[in-house]
Amino acid sequence: MSAPTVSIHDHYQLELKLSHPLDVPVSTFECWLYFPNSLGIDEPQFHKDDFYGDMTAYTRFQTPRMSIERLLDERDTASPFAWLVRQQAELCSGMASPFDYAAAVRAIRMFGAIYRAAVRDSTDALGAGLCAGASPAARAEHLAAAGSFLGNSIAVLQRIRRYRVETSSARLPADLDAALGAVDDFLSLHALEAWFSLLRGLQGAAPEECLAPALRAAITAETRHRVDAGMLGAPVDDARGNEGYIARVNQLKKWVLGVLHLRLVSNRQAERAREFAFSFAAAVAMSVAVVLQLVAMWTVGTPKAPQLGGTLYAFIGLAVGGYILKDGIKDRLKGWFQAGIPHWLFDRRHDMCVGTSGTRFGAVEGTVTRLDAWDVSPAVAQLREAGEDPLFAGERADEDVIHYRRLVRINASLAHAQAPEMVAVDEIIRLSVVRWLRRMDEPLRPLSRLGEDGQVGRVSAAKTYRVTMILTLPSGGAIRHEKLAVVVCRDGIVRIERER
Repeated sequence: MSAPTVSIHDHYQLELKLSHPLDVPVSTFECWLYFPNSLGIDEPQFHKDDFYGDMTAYTRFQTPRMSIERLLDERDTASPFAWLVRQQAELCSGMASPFDYAAAVRAIRMFGAIYRAAVRDSTDALGAGLCAGASPAARAEHLAAAGSFLGNSIAVLQRIRRYRVETSSARLPADLDAALGAVDDFLSLHALEAWFSLLRGLQGAAPEECLAPALRAAITAETRHRVDAGMLGAPVDDARGNEGYIARVNQLKKWVLGVLHLRLVSNRQAERAREFAFSFAAAVAMSVAVVLQLVAMWTVGTPKAPQLGGTLYAFIGLAVGGYILKDGIKDRLKGWFQAGIPHWLFDRRHDMCVGTSGTRFGAVEGTVTRLDAWDVSPAVAQLREAGEDPLFAGERADEDVIHYRRLVRINASLAHAQAPEMVAVDEIIRLSVVRWLRRMDEPLRPLSRLGEDGQVGRVSAAKTYRVTMILTLPSGGAIRHEKLAVVVCRDGIVRIERER
């Protein structure tokens, strides 16, 4: 598993990104969340169902990486576009093999997904080189690379449009033409986004840097083409007027990237095993209570009348004590099952498969537990204390700790049989913090200060809370940890602070 990344998705959601290579049979991710006691994230307020309800997970294959030049190379067998060209050539030449329409639509969507990844990777790399702090030599090199990227991205758009014309003349089904039109729209939007990003990086550039006019010309020509082809043109000034623009972008994104998505099927087998283990714990505890009651009957006897106070009180005392002991034993055994056998006693399990009828090639298992600070492993506890003021160690000992463990199992041979071009499974986990905020004070507090004129002034101070997050990080064959602080206030997430 690659190192997880944590970022702010919006004011009320954290986003974790995980990547699991297909050639690694088992990947394990663990996270500890330390909550200040004042937030009340403890039992009976804490419930596992609430935690899972606050968490949204998206699982899909990692987009295969390929340069734009390779995407255009019709001789490259790894390019989905090269496959489309070969299929079209076979159909037009009258070869016996039929045109596989379902596979063609999948290749079209895969082409769009790979192009999107290539454009984003290129834009990120070029943007860093075009920044104001770059050396003249590095800037010149990146300007040349940006010019090449502009030419290649235009060539992709021209080639997919020419292919669409060629398939129309070959009288292929209308649904294939609709798929080509959708991916054309998708590619165009991402090309424009990349060109705008590069143009922003060139604002204020020297006159000899002539890439900016070329970018403006490309943007103008592409926008004109979109209008002529019946696509959405340039955004307008009115936010409501752009509502359809955003809706179209999201529709195209879901359709194209849906070719990478995996279907997760809930597996009840683990829940039944867990219920059986807990039922066994209840049976053991009840057996102890029954034995104590029998002991009471054998030793003090059964009270025959209320007047026999000694026998009655002894019998009641042993019966009530047995009931209390029963509950304690049941809770202890359930805790032992929960913490002592985590490899199979998980809360949730989902099997991974491709499409509605694909073979199940892996599973995702999750377990969440509320712990006290002293129940955490020494390595994690030591990192929690690192850099903290020892004066407040007592307050940290009262923190409520939520431990989340996520395990991904993958059968590489089954995965490659269904999707041979894939190399990894990516997960995006979004965790809502709304439940954390319910006991927080107002986000601002007034403070007083003496101004230069001698008058008392009032200023505002931010009132924030710190939730410490500790993550497992793969490091070669070993495991290390990273410590972060999620700073939140009544209005949501403020920032994330990292420390190793």
